[in-house]
Amino acid sequence: MNKGLVLMLLAVVMAVAGYFTNQIVMYTGIGVFALLLLVFLSTRKKKVKNIPKEEANQAKLEQFREKALDLIGILGGKENIQGMSSCLSRIRITVQDIDEVDPGAIKGLGATGMVMSGNQLQAIFGGDSEPLRQAVEDILRGMDF
Repeated sequence: MNKGLVLMLLAVVMAVAGYFTNQIVMYTGIGVFALLLLVFLSTRKKKVKNIPKEEANQAKLEQFREKALDLIGILGGKENIQGMSSCLSRIRITVQDIDEVDPGAIKGLGATGMVMSGNQLQAIFGGDSEPLRQAVEDILRGMDF
């Protein structure tokens, strides 16, 4: 049995015993019971549904599927993309022909900034960079996620 419940039961016994013997004991028992009840109710653990990490990652990748398909089209298709990498806030992309890339459309996907140099470009997508890159690479590899 829980220690808190035992203490509350003792406080109730003290209050009932105080009713027949001494009012101070009764009021003390009622006060202790109320205090223990507040502590017990405020420290109860709430049930939280735990989603396995793999399921959470899979759900997040599915959210980026449409955006990834749009990005592939904006970059000139699968054939034009030579390589990708990402960091916390940016996606780095190497393309075969930079002229096939539509910079305005990349910003339309949510990029806050973009730099193009030679056949490489960097787009700033913030926290979406890593999952967006992963979704694009999965599509390029032909994975159905």
